[in-house]
Amino acid sequence: MGLMALAAVKKGISVGKDLSSLSKDLGKIWDAIDKVNVKHKTASKGKGGASSRALDSYIETVQARDLEDQLRRLIMETRGNSGWIELQNIRQKVLKEDREGRAEAIRIKNQRVYWASVVFGVLVVIFSILGLIWVAIYLREASN
Repeated sequence: MGLMALAAVKKGISVGKDLSSLSKDLGKIWDAIDKVNVKHKTASKGKGGASSRALDSYIETVQARDLEDQLRRLIMETRGNSGWIELQNIRQKVLKEDREGRAEAIRIKNQRVYWASVVFGVLVVIFSILGLIWVAIYLREASN
């Protein structure tokens, strides 16, 4: 996925397209790199032997590093060092916003679960009290 996107970016630049028009392909490259990095961090989990997982993780990490290096060279050729630094800053900002968005979604989910459990608890208490009152009335009528 990342290699195809890199090829599309290279072709786009060779025909004179601006980097902003290639943002979708650049995003695919970063997503592929990030996916490999996350997979590498969690390589200890999964099926297969430890050596097999380690080798797979190593190969994918090297490929991601090479992909990022090719992208860096491409950006530096077209926009220079300042373009690469700007791209890194934008990427970090987007990653931070993404993390914050996920944290907010988790917070909202937890809040919904909390309030649903509070409502459920209150309903259980109310129905328990109503049940006790019904049983008391039933027993009182049965004893008369």
